[in-house]
Order: sequence, then C-alpha cells, then structure tokens
Amino acid sequence: MTQVDLLVKGPHFYTMQGDGVGYQGDTAMAVDRGRIVAIAPQEQVMAEYSAPRTLDAAGHAVLPGFIDAHMHTGLCILRGLAQDTNNWMMYGLGPFSAQLNPAAMEAGSQLAILEGLRAGTTTFGDYGSQMDGVCRFIERVGARGRITVTVREAVRRVYNPGELYEFDAGYGRQTLAENHGSTRLPTWTSVLAVHCAAGQGLPGCGRHGGSGLRPGAGQQLPQHHQ
Repeated sequence: MTQVDLLVKGPHFYTMQGDGVGYQGDTAMAVDRGRIVAIAPQEQVMAEYSAPRTLDAAGHAVLPGFIDAHMHTGLCILRGLAQDTNNWMMYGLGPFSAQLNPAAMEAGSQLAILEGLRAGTTTFGDYGSQMDGVCRFIERVGARGRITVTVREAVRRVYNPGELYEFDAGYGRQTLAENHGSTRLPTWTSVLAVHCAAGQGLPGCGRHGGSGLRPGAGQQLPQHHQ
C-alpha cells in the first residue's frame, strides 16, 4: 500500500477530463506533496493508498480549482464604495482609487485572493499597474496566476461621462518600462483596453513579454475589456 498525504472520497467528482465535465461517481482521490496522484473508484483507491488524513465529501461535489480570468484585486479594498453612485467608475471608483497607495492596494489584493481561495478559485487573472506584491503573495499561498501589468496612454484623471480620453505617449512609454517581470509567474504587459492607447503603445506591448513570455504569431495579448 502506497502512503500519501491525503485521501478524498465522495459521491460526485467532476474531473473535466474525457466527455462532458468528466463526471465520476463514488470516486476517491489520492494527493501527495500537493499533487493528485490518482482518481479512481473508491474501492480501488482506498485499497491501494493510505494517508494520515481522509476527507469524506459525502453530500458534496469535488471540482477542480476555479479560474477567475478578469480581476483587479488591488481595488477590492474599495468594494461597495460606489454601489449607489451614478457613473460609478468616473465619479466613484476614479477619485477614490487615485488616493490609494501601494500598501492599501496590496492589502486589497491579499483580501481578494484569500477570499477567492476560500471560494475555490485557485488561478487568478489579475490586472494592475504594480503587480510585484501580488505575484509574491500568489506564490506564498501556493495558487496560480496569470498577471498582466497594464499599460495606458490615457492620462489618469477624473473624466466626465462621454468625455474623450486625453492621451500622453510619454506616459504610455513610462508604464511600459515599469514592467520588470521579476517573478516566476507568467507576466504579460498589455494595454488596459484599446481605447486607453492611441496606437503607439500597441506595437510596444508586442515587443515586451514580462518575465520573458512573448506573444508569438497568432497569439493575442491579454487585455482589459469593458
């Protein structure tokens, strides 16, 4: 019998392998050193593996970790701020987010990531301008990340609804140069959205790939969509 760290057994497993959602009934899973080493019928797994800890998921379903592909975790600290404000992004989020310092945004990121993990999210697609702290925290908690350091040429100020953005190519080059890709997590540099770059920044993003991951022919740069 093989010794592992953890056994999980339950009536409903959704493996996302094979047909459909990969449903398997009356199944058990063996986990060792943070890796799933077996998923098979309960009788087989319980006969082949032993562990100091067994989770009985009776009455529950076991699923792979969720993926949140679009987050701004640093702004989590402002949640609920402008729920009743007309033009919430312009007159609520914009003015208050301009007052956040890096420490406040890092605290918001940690809160969002911890709450996401509690809810079953294990991969975070996060967008922001200062992401080194986010990368360190994701590594610390053992989660996965697809991190985008956003680039924008639109000057940061409060705009009125319908007002056209004011572009500054120098500001765009500055935000592009600030991406260092200093962690092992996959990191991209990309425009916040097409309407946040006047055009010069788009080719520049294609020449920079964060931690060395550069989009090739036919690949798309990650981008914020509204």
